[in-house]
Amino acid sequence: MPVPNSLDLRLRVFALTLEPALHLARALSLSLEDVEDTTRAAYVQMHRDRGLSLEQIARRIGTSRRTVATLSAQSSTTQAPLEHSQRIGVRRALIRLLSRGESVSMQKARDEVGVKDELFHDELEVLIEERAVESVEGQLSLTRAWTSYEGRNEAERLDSLRHFLSTVGETVRQRFFARATEDEAFARVLSFSATPEMIAILRKSIYAALCEGAVKADNEATHHPDRVDASIAFCVTRTG
Repeated sequence: MPVPNSLDLRLRVFALTLEPALHLARALSLSLEDVEDTTRAAYVQMHRDRGLSLEQIARRIGTSRRTVATLSAQSSTTQAPLEHSQRIGVRRALIRLLSRGESVSMQKARDEVGVKDELFHDELEVLIEERAVESVEGQLSLTRAWTSYEGRNEAERLDSLRHFLSTVGETVRQRFFARATEDEAFARVLSFSATPEMIAILRKSIYAALCEGAVKADNEATHHPDRVDASIAFCVTRTG
């Protein structure tokens, strides 16, 4: 049975996923012009990051090359405050790659992470200095089983937000357009009443169980031929 993928459905799903961002924009008193400019520039930058030329992007998003060039220049300014968090994302990608349990050559790691050489080596050096990764004769490997980016500074908080939302976005894509099973893309929201103390207890106990289960699953899958990468996005929020 074909997966529904009409333009109408794509737009409706996109509009729903956009709602939280628009609510946030309203709460932050952002102007419509700021929202439009940021969205347009970021959309072009996403295509640039995938290696597309200005001409290819123009064809892909249905606009002129001149407009794409202007938006690309704007994105440099728009993205500047996010650069540090993007660098942390490179470290996260390196750790994810090396967590597969085997040492990886410097060249393979650089190719798989897919960033410029200077950026790759800069962030690799940070991980080596933090004793999270070691390099021996051109082979990279992890030196500890767990690395956390829990928002100790603004850059880490922005990177964590990007990581969280990318997991949510991929879950939406798989559930609506890839017909993923619940084992492949699971999403639920539980709404209930509780005391602040009970909310804190639930948050701590559930998160601890998730961390323990993720580490155990990762260890058991190290050399398994069916190993796949996975992410869990977890949040607890007072809604009233």
